[in-house]
Amino acid sequence: FDGGLTVYTTIDPTLQGYAEEAAAEVYDDMARTGDSDVSLSMTCIDPNTGYVLAMIGGKDWSDSQFNLATSATGRQAGSSFKAFTLAAAIEQGISPKTVIDCSTGFVNAAWSKPVTNYAGANYGYLSIERMTWVSANTGFARLVTDPDGVTPQSLLDMAARLGVSGDTKYGYGAYPALTLGAAQTNTLRMASAYGAFATGGIRHPDTCITQVIAQDGTTLIDNTEVPGEQVLSPEVAGEVTRVLQGVVTQGTGRGSALPSGQVSAGKTGTSQEHRDLWFCGYTPQLSCAVWTGAVQEREMWEAPWCKDAWRIFMSLALDGRERVDFPAAAEPKYDSDFNKKQSIYSEDAAKDTIAQLSGASLAEVQAALGSNLTIVETYSSTVAAGSIVKIEFANGTYTAYVSIGPDPNAGSDSGGGADSGEEPPGGGEGPVGPPDDGGQPGGEGGEPAP
Repeated sequence: FDGGLTVYTTIDPTLQGYAEEAAAEVYDDMARTGDSDVSLSMTCIDPNTGYVLAMIGGKDWSDSQFNLATSATGRQAGSSFKAFTLAAAIEQGISPKTVIDCSTGFVNAAWSKPVTNYAGANYGYLSIERMTWVSANTGFARLVTDPDGVTPQSLLDMAARLGVSGDTKYGYGAYPALTLGAAQTNTLRMASAYGAFATGGIRHPDTCITQVIAQDGTTLIDNTEVPGEQVLSPEVAGEVTRVLQGVVTQGTGRGSALPSGQVSAGKTGTSQEHRDLWFCGYTPQLSCAVWTGAVQEREMWEAPWCKDAWRIFMSLALDGRERVDFPAAAEPKYDSDFNKKQSIYSEDAAKDTIAQLSGASLAEVQAALGSNLTIVETYSSTVAAGSIVKIEFANGTYTAYVSIGPDPNAGSDSGGGADSGEEPPGGGEGPVGPPDDGGQPGGEGGEPAP
């Protein structure tokens, strides 16, 4: 009120214009689909400084002055929170190549009803990497409830280190549903958190102000050289980025890929009944989080609005700039007991196991494989009855084909069964394709296939 304060902000007017252009284009799409009550929020951060370069806080200032991008309450994060589970897993030595049961209908006392994948998809056994690409709810649910997996507390701690935290009334508790996105957050927090993956694990505090200078020249606030904090090792951050690049190139985030060829990484997210849609993505230069949803919450359809807004904005923001790769990093050390326990489901380990069991009796094979073994009887003219003809591995399960002797009808006019050591002809379903994770109790959810 005395006059003379000079405030320098971090907002880049050019990038702010691009953000508004991207939002306007998405709002046009919403109007065409009859979703005019849906709002968008977006925050873009320079991950190397923490500076907020552009922000969209809602649809129209004249209608509402509430800033959705910085809302203290926020909205449910959905599957975008799974990136923090991934980071916690890698940090404690769990390899993204480790295989987990991602079949649907996971039952556990931590949930009031079975956890399912989007549209009830039964993925079978997938690596943590691939289950992140398709955002399999059941795989992440099993990962955070296994005694050797990621504990809910370690997930909660990981999110807090990356700047995403809050009160228990907003879903921030050490319980398994946290991995499926029950916690509420905003685009400012998520852009800042994902930015730490882009910088090799260094997180710079987010800020909209660089300096405030008083009338007499005194500097009241100076954020021009705020050091970052190494919240993740370069190895962990690099591996998270490698997996999240697959989300963009092969998974649920395919619609966000940049036409320029600039590498990017990210994670989609959807809450229960698609009430909240997210895309949190980053390049080495910029980190940007986008949310869309009806301010008066309602069920929505599986719209691509967030991915579209992110792609439009980032394409404009990086136009003409040199393409840059993410920082190189060594591979983390993977020595978790969880890896060893789950190795029985790995195809590479299965090949070794099958080789080791060559010539073993049925009893020895049953002792070695236990409940993970299915026995199928088959005719064989070359293998004695009761002996194993062959062992196969698929979708995390071993199948032992046991001889019941020669086919008594072999060579007769009525036809006969297999006499070559193969099982009788039959068929079954192959792996289900990649639709994404679906809504879960309490808002943990997922998104549809790209």
